[in-house]
Amino acid sequence: GGGWGVPMVDGDAPAPVTPYLAALAAAVTSGCARHGLPLPHLVVEPGRSLVAQAGVAVYTVGARKDIAGVRAYVSIDGGMADNIRPALYGAEYAALRLPHVPDRSVETVTIAGKYCESGDVLIRDITLPRLEPGDLLAVPMAGAYTLAMASNYNQARRPAVLLARDGAARLIQRRESYADLLRRDVGYHSGGRRYTKYEALGNDYLVLDTRDWPEPPSPEAARQICDRHRGVGSDGALWGPVGRDPFRLGMFNPDGSEFEKSGNGLRIFAAHLWQQGFAGTRDFDILTPAGCVTAHILDESGERIAMDMGVASFDAAGLGLLTDKPELIEAEVEALGHGVTITAVNMGNPHCVVFKMGGQEFVFAAELSEWAATMGPALETLPLYPNRANVQFARVVDSHTVEIAIWERGVGYTLASGSSSCAAAAAAIRSGRCESPVTVRMPGGEMLVEIDNDWNVRLTGTARKACSGEWFPPAQG
Repeated sequence: GGGWGVPMVDGDAPAPVTPYLAALAAAVTSGCARHGLPLPHLVVEPGRSLVAQAGVAVYTVGARKDIAGVRAYVSIDGGMADNIRPALYGAEYAALRLPHVPDRSVETVTIAGKYCESGDVLIRDITLPRLEPGDLLAVPMAGAYTLAMASNYNQARRPAVLLARDGAARLIQRRESYADLLRRDVGYHSGGRRYTKYEALGNDYLVLDTRDWPEPPSPEAARQICDRHRGVGSDGALWGPVGRDPFRLGMFNPDGSEFEKSGNGLRIFAAHLWQQGFAGTRDFDILTPAGCVTAHILDESGERIAMDMGVASFDAAGLGLLTDKPELIEAEVEALGHGVTITAVNMGNPHCVVFKMGGQEFVFAAELSEWAATMGPALETLPLYPNRANVQFARVVDSHTVEIAIWERGVGYTLASGSSSCAAAAAAIRSGRCESPVTVRMPGGEMLVEIDNDWNVRLTGTARKACSGEWFPPAQG
């Protein structure tokens, strides 16, 4: 049990594997021959002998307590919560001061933990250069069991883990936070349902965390909580996370319908995952109804985020369009008596990008919003799109900049949209109007869209927490 042994301190006998394997093989071969059994396949699990030496626990020295004629205790900022083995069964460890100071006097001390237990002793009676508060103490052979057996004893937070080599280090597991310790707490909500509201360039979403919403909202609940007069008010609701990396996400429009993807919604959800401690690294995956996307947290606050949004496609069949044409690029349609030039784009959800009305390119930014408000509903429900469309009215500023106004499916006129920005940039590049990267300006702000030669799309923008609270559903009947 526990893998092949390994010497932990200088006095431990070596544990060569070859003699052991030879004796084991001889005994098994002899026994099988005596009993007429076939030879089995033997496996010796080497885990401990491989990983024990790979890990070093590093502690910060705290206070000292010198008891004359008895013992000198030196405390550290860890102990039995991160290494229970010495207290549990007397495991022994060595230690080194970092860095070594040759002119310090040598003394024998006992290294004690901080958890107010008489058995919280990491190393008893070890000879070291004199330790002072703030010194670093390295404990080798900590790769096996130490982290695996760590706990939240006395509500301790488990330590971070780094890979270090040649003077460089990379964080692979962050230190636990107090939010992590509280994550399983349900709390008392007085009959209300908790929510957290975020906004991304004026596009606002409510995050319905699965800790408070174990089941997704019903269409009626989504309509009620998103209502700007009788509810909290938002452009949609985000329900999750379910699972861990990928974190599954459900998305709901204010009309109660579910939708496939939202660039702003995904950045908001990524910010929530980072700020609430769900995400252990700055790069993680979110599973949407349209597939998996990758989030990249660009700052410590989690407010600036890049999303790998997947592939922009112009395939009409993939969009489910009611047409025999393979693509609709600069295609002419009619709506409300107007000739409209559209490009159909699939970003995991359907988009209808308009650069021209009546054969003329848009000239002024102000007319984009006017057309979005008047023509948006008709283009959203264009028979060509059986699942309805998100509509963007777009004007080219230069080869790397477009301005858009948005009519969002199931929402209406909205100040900003991430997937709409991606669709508009993709249509601008496909039609020869722009080159990547493209800055997309909207009434709510701007985002950067980068598209490679294979039409892989990355969207960069901001998202921030606006408020949180409790929503009380209206009484039934």
